[in-house]
Amino acid sequence: MIRYLFDASTKFPSGIFSGSIYDTGNFDECISVKVPGDDKFSGQHCMAHFKIAPLDAVPLKTDFVNEYEEYERIFNMTTWHKVAKYANDASKQSRDEIFFTFCIPSSCTHEDLEDVLKANFNAMKDYLPLKLEVDVNKMSCRVKREYSFTQADYIFMGVVGAFIVFGVISTVYHLFTKLEALEHYKLSGKAHDVLKAFSYSHIIKKLASESNNEEGLDCVHGIKTISMFLIIMGHRIMFCIGSPIGNSVYVESVSIKYFILFDQNKKFPYLSSLLQLYQRPDYSVMTNGPIIVDTFFTISGFLASYLILQQIDKRKRMINVFFSIFIDY
Repeated sequence: MIRYLFDASTKFPSGIFSGSIYDTGNFDECISVKVPGDDKFSGQHCMAHFKIAPLDAVPLKTDFVNEYEEYERIFNMTTWHKVAKYANDASKQSRDEIFFTFCIPSSCTHEDLEDVLKANFNAMKDYLPLKLEVDVNKMSCRVKREYSFTQADYIFMGVVGAFIVFGVISTVYHLFTKLEALEHYKLSGKAHDVLKAFSYSHIIKKLASESNNEEGLDCVHGIKTISMFLIIMGHRIMFCIGSPIGNSVYVESVSIKYFILFDQNKKFPYLSSLLQLYQRPDYSVMTNGPIIVDTFFTISGFLASYLILQQIDKRKRMINVFFSIFIDY
């Protein structure tokens, strides 16, 4: 089984200086390892964090952007210049840290792995032209476990299931009482209104209907819906960009060809300023998920204030603001 533990672990990866700082090994192969016997154990997938630094401080130049593989040829710089430059740039994936994974027996702890890695580095640090720090977080180690539902899971599923069943019952009631032959089964008072409000057919029809509102604020609800979709898309892209990716340079900046295509007049020195995805208007909507949330809050606050003022004008007195918002939402 040793060969499977080794096979599932990180070897030496590629593309570190292009932003591919994660190597996750083979997670499924690792946790599927089972060794029977008196000293039985299973595979444990652990991720180690390595922080690298040069032996001597590197002077950081700020009058140009270190981009792509041509930065060494043009500026005659070392790799450490790029590492130092990117370490202080929040819009770029840092190159001074690496995440490797190791498949170890479940009988070992994260501290055991950290001690072994530190001991191996200390044994050869005199032969390496860099400084290295290693740490292994307990939360980064995983073994295969059978998932079991908790009490909170059952409560959640029960509440959601109750709403679904109530919606089905309300829909059946609403559709049947619309028939002339069964109209006498219609409930009276608020009971009918409540069941109708939860009817799927009534909800879908209401969402798809058009109305001419004299107040002219229906479009604001549409803008709120668009804002909601943008928030969902923005956060989905944030999770994608924030996760380990193998093409960080694309997220960080556009290609050389893109820059040359839009710099026909040679207004900028070659490679002195590349347009980053974060700086492009067409990408700003997708890469600024947290900021998009503010649009939703602004629109929701405007609509809530408008509805509250309507209620005050209608009743000619102050109302409970929190209760009004609760009823509306």
